[in-house]
Order: sequence, then C-alpha cells, then structure tokens
Amino acid sequence: MQIKFRIPEILFGALLAVAVFAMGMMVESSRHQLTTQDSPTNPSHGSGIVSPKDSENKTTDWLLVIFNGLLFGSTVLLWNANNRSAKIAERTLVDLERAFVFIDGFNYELTTLADAGISEDVMEGLPPSTDRSLYVTRFAVQPRWKNSGNTPTREMKIQVDCILPGSVVTDDYRYKVSPDPFFIAPKAIEVSETLEMPGANALIQNGMPFGLVPLMFIYGRATYDDIFGKCHCIEWCYRISFERHDRKALRAHFIQWGEYNRSYETSIKN
Repeated sequence: MQIKFRIPEILFGALLAVAVFAMGMMVESSRHQLTTQDSPTNPSHGSGIVSPKDSENKTTDWLLVIFNGLLFGSTVLLWNANNRSAKIAERTLVDLERAFVFIDGFNYELTTLADAGISEDVMEGLPPSTDRSLYVTRFAVQPRWKNSGNTPTREMKIQVDCILPGSVVTDDYRYKVSPDPFFIAPKAIEVSETLEMPGANALIQNGMPFGLVPLMFIYGRATYDDIFGKCHCIEWCYRISFERHDRKALRAHFIQWGEYNRSYETSIKN
C-alpha cells in the first residue's frame, strides 16, 4: 500500500482560502469606495481625518485576513492528519498481511537401549547399573517453521546447527552449513531437514555425580522477504533437556536459551 500525500486537497484548501479572501476584499473595497467618494455631504473628504466608518472597514479587513489564515492553517493540519492516518493504515495492513515466520516446535526421534531391544552383549563395557531406558542410542531433531501471516515468504533461506555435550558454548552461533532455500505458504507449517545429535547419550549416562549434565543446544536462523519489500530475520536457540519424572518413556524438552531468540527487519541477507 503506497502513501498518497493528497496534494490536490491542500491545493484546493489554499485556493479556497485565497478565493474567500479575494471575495472579502472585493466586497470591502466596494463598500469603502461608496463611503469615500467625493461628496459635499462627506465631512471627512480632504480633511485627512479618519472617520469611524473607515476604522470599522479596516477592522473587518484584518478579521478577514485572520479568518483566511485560520482556514489555511486548518487545511494544512487536516492534510497532516490524513497523512498520519494513511501511515497508520499502511502499517496496520503490513502487520496483518505480511509473512511472519517463527519456530512452531520440534519433531524428534528418541530411542534408548530398551526401545531398540538390543541383546545383552551390547551392554558389555557399560556400568552394571546402566538403565536401558535412560541410555540414549539415537536422538534426531526436526524443526517446524510456521508462517502466521496472510502472505507467502519470498527469497527465504534457513540454517540450523547444534552444540553437542562437551562442546564449548559460545555466543557467536556459527553455522557449519550453508543457507538452504526454503518456502512457507500463508498460515502453513513446514519442516526442515532432520538434524542428528549423536552426543545425546552423554546427557543421561555421563558418569558425572549429582546430575551435573553437560549442556546441549539446537539453534537456527532464517531470512526472508515479505510482499511489501521488507527483509526480515528470525534467530532462535533452545536448550535440550531430557526427563522421565513420571517413570514413563524418556522425553525431550526444548527451552529457549539466551538473547538469540529474536525477530527483526534487516537489509543483510544470508
């Protein structure tokens, strides 16, 4: 939606003000000529003395000038108000209609020694107290991307990476993979590639006392254009936590981590 600055309206207001002013001046000029014509009955003619009628005419002229000035000022204010209304309407339309991408959660696959039904010889070398249902054999994560807007994404690219247990946790969030093209239709959810995380078993069977569990993260970013020509970026980072407090199957939870969770407009693309 393009802003229309309504130039014809301000020109019309200015012309109207000038027209009213000109008409007023013509009327008053005519009256003034009728009252100041050479006449033997006009006592002020040639005497240099300003009559009360002349003072009244000048006062009326000044009132007309003030009135036309107010009319012109109100026209300008009306134009400014219309301009602000147009900007607000445009912003509202963009916010309601533009593509807005965010993470809608994660699909994951979590298997343990108990799930795999592995024979006893696989347990050789593991501590006798190892709980099959807690020893992770495979953990893979698949992000779900959602577009909550009413228009599709354009020129979208995504990146996803992870920090495995035992790795150094940094704030620069570097990616080992190049950006991949992606597309999400309006009100749609799309999944990206599955990310294998082989170090997940360290979160449970890490041999550390009193539950000092190494941190494990999955993070990603996306850039995309909307149909209004603006480029947007979303960045996110989640810490992965396993739990089985109800003695049921082991589950993974994803918890937002740090200041990397954000969305903003940008002119820099992947």
